[in-house]
Amino acid sequence: RASGRRRAVFSRADVAGQVAAHLPTTGLSAIQVVREVERLTTLAVGLGETVPLGDHPRGVTPRLSDARYGPVEVLSAEARILSFAQRGRRGDYGRVPLPELMAQAKTLGLDAGQYQAVLELAGKGDFLSVLTAPAGAGKTRTLGAAAAVWQAHQYRVVGLAPSARAAAELGEATGGQTDTLAKWLHM
Repeated sequence: RASGRRRAVFSRADVAGQVAAHLPTTGLSAIQVVREVERLTTLAVGLGETVPLGDHPRGVTPRLSDARYGPVEVLSAEARILSFAQRGRRGDYGRVPLPELMAQAKTLGLDAGQYQAVLELAGKGDFLSVLTAPAGAGKTRTLGAAAAVWQAHQYRVVGLAPSARAAAELGEATGGQTDTLAKWLHM
């Protein structure tokens, strides 16, 4: 369970590490410890709380290419989110008419990728959108630009982030209300 609480996806090696960290070794030989870790790991990955996801495609050693697992709880939550997002596609949530959106987005000093992302975020009307990019690509700036567009069209923007630091940065970029996702869920 500890691996599933720390990661959405984990390997047998991750589980073995957690088992080994919590296994009392008093009075056991090294071989007995290894056997017990392997036995308990096999039990743990076979529990009904764990779903096999397949082998890691880029593993170069037996441990690195271990099968991956996910906790049922996380996978169920992800499925609910995806279903909710699918039902909200093109639902006119926060949708800004494309001609106005293009004109306004061009004034925000965005690069081509950021500009396209703002068109996707504010132009499609999806209930839920996901913005992913490498570190330093300008995700926060892009979200700030999208927020500016939405606010100019009288939409209320609430920024949610996984950490307090990220929420503060998002608040600076958007000039709007931001909070951590955890705090927002418990309000």
